[in-house]
Amino acid sequence: MTRLRNERHELFAQALAYGRTEEEALQAAGYCHRGATLLARLRALTESGSIRRRIAEIKGEAREPADEQLAEAVLPGKTVTVAMLTAGLLRIAEECEKSDIAAAKNVARSVYMDVAKLNGLIGERNENPHAAHDITAEPLSESEWADRYAGA
Repeated sequence: MTRLRNERHELFAQALAYGRTEEEALQAAGYCHRGATLLARLRALTESGSIRRRIAEIKGEAREPADEQLAEAVLPGKTVTVAMLTAGLLRIAEECEKSDIAAAKNVARSVYMDVAKLNGLIGERNENPHAAHDITAEPLSESEWADRYAGA
């Protein structure tokens, strides 16, 4: 799932997907109530493609064929949605939190991370953010330094 670029739109779509009213979704997304104009604008956004598609993704309505095959293999005859998986995982986490055993608390933390990933709140960090640098004993000349760093 891909998150919407605008964080407020993403929060708005998530709130609507999980059954909140438009007014509640506005508050969840951090919008101030400024009358009917803001609500009318966001209603127009929900009718546009990006937020509507994101809501469908969150609800699990926009699944790929491979997802359909996996769902049928895991739970034959049942429709598997992101909301259903999220609810099941949250029940597991709540039960683990009730335990006094440290390992169960760790399972709860892990399950919450799974829920966050499943709902697109966080993603895997696969790229290395650090640039590779050549280290030499020779200093750069002014023209080499300008070519390498001044344009960056």
